Amino acid sequence: MINQSPRDTACLEINLTAIYDNYIKLAKKTGPALCASVVKADAYGLGLQKIIPILIKAGCKHFFVATIDEGIELRHTLQSFGCMDAYVFILYGPIKQTLSDFLWYDLIPVLNNFYQIELWLSFSKQKEKKLKAALHLDTGMSRLGLMASEINKLITKYNLFNMDILLIMSHLACADVPEHSMNAKQLRLFNERLSDLSRILSNPWKSLAASSGIFLDKTYYYDLVRPGAALWGINPTPSKPNPMATVVNLWAPVLQVHEIDTNGCVGYGATRSFSKPKRLATLALGYADGLLRSLSNQGVFWFKKWKLNVVGRISMDLVTVDIEDVPMDQIHPGDMVEIMGLHHSVDQLALEAGTIGYEILTSLGQRLTRYYSI
Repeated sequence: MINQSPRDTACLEINLTAIYDNYIKLAKKTGPALCASVVKADAYGLGLQKIIPILIKAGCKHFFVATIDEGIELRHTLQSFGCMDAYVFILYGPIKQTLSDFLWYDLIPVLNNFYQIELWLSFSKQKEKKLKAALHLDTGMSRLGLMASEINKLITKYNLFNMDILLIMSHLACADVPEHSMNAKQLRLFNERLSDLSRILSNPWKSLAASSGIFLDKTYYYDLVRPGAALWGINPTPSKPNPMATVVNLWAPVLQVHEIDTNGCVGYGATRSFSKPKRLATLALGYADGLLRSLSNQGVFWFKKWKLNVVGRISMDLVTVDIEDVPMDQIHPGDMVEIMGLHHSVDQLALEAGTIGYEILTSLGQRLTRYYSI
């Protein structure tokens, strides 16, 4: 596959079989709970259109995205592959201008606050039917969702029986650190609020665990789990070996091999200089392709068995690496250097960049030549 790549374009391989295997592994681990897929941001930048049929084949029927536009695209994609009965949840919830779209495209809003609850209740009354929705409770993340102080108002002021509440959900803040006290605290708070709401709701699905929450213990599973990052090979257990299959491989071609003189420097700002002659290679990859600038003088790539350190600043289209340890007859223009893959995971690259694998994947640019392998 590397040999098929254009010689001047970085190449991104997305392994669809690995995605399938990752979903099956998570579904088996968490059964009988339902296993959803979080496919927001174009399936974390990897390509919704290619990935959805794989998830359908694996048996997924429950999907989460962030925005109404993502939901509409997802609904069209699901229908084009013959999946007519999938549930599509919109995490941002409704605004007045999108109400009819939720109904037309059969999308389920996640209600995060009283404004959205009132809006959806009013819309349900207007349509003279109980419209489907999910309810989001905040248990410590403090982003979206109803706070503990708002639960009593929810119970006493609103008649939620006028809606079809399919799901009550919350989100763990520290699930990637199993020993963190927030996990047990949020579990307790979620159970307390479920108990309060049981007086005014019939038996909706409950959901707390996303990717890392799945690897705590089964008390976090409830009726539905919501993996996202783990599907794409990001390690949901950072303190342990990655239990997920590698999905993403990224290579960049060598454009030029050259030697600089003593006291030579490299890149914008001359941030890296050398006290002796140095052999360097310039690769066709830069921040326009999603290679984060924070990897300047920090990143590590691989060529065959040799580790290559990034030297100098990453520019829009180019990055330079130190190839001093690579024999001169081993590396030439047109050869492919591994950015992520067998030797260097997305999590390792993220660590070097001072970020997380989520940002690495969602930053990958459209200029990359993409291959989907089975």
